[in-house]
Amino acid sequence: MPYKGDLGEVVMFLLYKGNQVLTEYRVEKEPHEWFIPNGSIEDEDVIRAKETGEDYRVVAVHREMDEEFAGVKPISMTYKGAFEVQAIKAIFYIYLVDKWDGDIPEYNYEEGQLAAELHWMSVEKARSLFIWPVVNHALTLLPGQ
Repeated sequence: MPYKGDLGEVVMFLLYKGNQVLTEYRVEKEPHEWFIPNGSIEDEDVIRAKETGEDYRVVAVHREMDEEFAGVKPISMTYKGAFEVQAIKAIFYIYLVDKWDGDIPEYNYEEGQLAAELHWMSVEKARSLFIWPVVNHALTLLPGQ
């Protein structure tokens, strides 16, 4: 995983439609938790970006959405900023995705194992379920918030 200083780099993708945000209920870890879909930037993202001239973070969003949502591809996305989480030594690059191609599944699998249940919900409900400051910060970046 690429690092910025001592922080691992992660992309967070806020899928948003009709005042609802896509959330994931992570079942693969204890305790279970609510979060926004995200994934680590990988070395292959940096390599591909150098070959194509794209931003490596954008390459990572495309790859992660394809992996986590079984072929869903972002069509329209906007970079909303970065948020550092020293407790887990990570920097999250937050993207708002408001158009995509494909159907969002009900579940997210990682390496063939069920990782999370996917749920659409209002921003208000999501805010009440999230415990991580990075996720609540991301919600403030949505339109109308």
